[in-house]
Amino acid sequence: MVRQSRSVQPARGCQPARDAQVQRDHVEAVLSGIIERRITREQELAQYPTTTLHYVEGEDTDTPHFDRFRDVGGSAAIEDMTNFTTREFNELWLSIRDFVVVNYNVGRGRRSPIKAKDAFFMTLVTLKEGGTWHSLSEIFGLATASFTETVTKFIEMLAPPKLYVEQVQGCCDHTLMRAAATSGNTFSNFPCAL
Repeated sequence: MVRQSRSVQPARGCQPARDAQVQRDHVEAVLSGIIERRITREQELAQYPTTTLHYVEGEDTDTPHFDRFRDVGGSAAIEDMTNFTTREFNELWLSIRDFVVVNYNVGRGRRSPIKAKDAFFMTLVTLKEGGTWHSLSEIFGLATASFTETVTKFIEMLAPPKLYVEQVQGCCDHTLMRAAATSGNTFSNFPCAL
């Protein structure tokens, strides 16, 4: 006679139900946090007008590419393209403007027709969107070679001296491994890493 083995099922207790409820509460808390953040961002964006204050035919501007997207889509277009609101973008620009004005488009040779703030905008869009150089250059209506050269030169000009010194070396002085370890700011499953 062949015995059929019965699979033993664990007794249904309240532990799995409690775990499921904890997980459900966590997911609900995360979703409500996201909704609150979206509402806060929409309220912040509502403070800025989405239409241009004035439009003069043939008006020359320092940022024709940036202005073209802002004029059509307002602040939401800038946020969609860079993940920064217009205010955040301008704050970032102000933090690097003095350095960029001194170092961008200088030296011998032909000057780039793209203004510094537009080059910064194009760089942020490139870093956010990814994709091919060709598809990114089509967004701005530029030749692929000139777009690629503009973005790479802007990153090479900005990254090592300006961003590294301010963002990395500035934090290294007061964020040491010893301080992080003694304050308990290490990963629980890999304490050697921050």
